[in-house]
Amino acid sequence: MDPPSCCHVVAIPYPGRGHINAMLNLSHLLLSSPFSSRILVTLVLTEEWRALLFSDSDSARHSQPQLPVGLRIATIPNVIPSERGRAADFDGFIEAVYTKMDSPVADLLDRLDPPPAAVLADTYLPWAVPLAARRRIPLCSLFPMAATFFALLAHLRRLPTPTTTTTTTIEIDDQSLEQYIPGLTSMRLSDVRHLFSYGTLERAFEAISSSRKAQCLLLVDQSPLIQSHRRR
Repeated sequence: MDPPSCCHVVAIPYPGRGHINAMLNLSHLLLSSPFSSRILVTLVLTEEWRALLFSDSDSARHSQPQLPVGLRIATIPNVIPSERGRAADFDGFIEAVYTKMDSPVADLLDRLDPPPAAVLADTYLPWAVPLAARRRIPLCSLFPMAATFFALLAHLRRLPTPTTTTTTTIEIDDQSLEQYIPGLTSMRLSDVRHLFSYGTLERAFEAISSSRKAQCLLLVDQSPLIQSHRRR
C-alpha cells in the first residue's frame, strides 16, 4: 500500500478480551468497506496480549483470530499488571491502565509510518483523547458495551445515592429510571444500586466525560439483531 494514498487508522483497545474483540470487529468492518484498499489499520496491543492472541505455536493458530489484509499489529511494553493475575487487584489494574499506558502509546504514535490520520480508542482509555488532540489527530471513541449502559453511566449522578434501608428508600428503589434518565423505561433504581459500590466508578465517570471531547462516539447497535428476531 502506497503510504501517501492510504488513510492510516490506529486502533487502541482497552486491554481486555471483550474490548479487544470489539476493536477487532470494527477493524474488520473498516477493511471490508468499499474503500478498504485505501485503509491501513494498526492495532495497538501490549506485548502480553500480542502473545495471547497471535501466538506462533502450531496449536494456537487454529483458534487465533485471522488478520485481514490491511491490518497490522504494533505493541507496547507490558506496563500494566499481567492478564493472568489482574483479578486479584482489579482496582490496581484499572489504575495502571489509566496512568501507565499513555506514555508508551504516545511514543508509538510518533514512530508509526505512515503517520496516523485518525485514532480509534476505547472509551475506557480517557488519556487517548488529549493524546490525539495534542497531535491534531481526530479521534473516535468506541464504547464496546450496550448503548443503554453508556447512557446510564453518563447520567448516573442524577440518581439519588444509596442511604440506609428505610421504607422511603425502598419506595425510591422501586421507581423507574426513566424519571432520571430518558428512555430507560424497563429498569428500576434497584437494578443499578450495585454500581455505587464499585471502587472504580469515578474512573468510569472520567472515561465518559472524556468521550464528550472526542470527534466521534461509536456505540454498539443491536437493532438489526432485534429486528431479525422479531421477524421469526
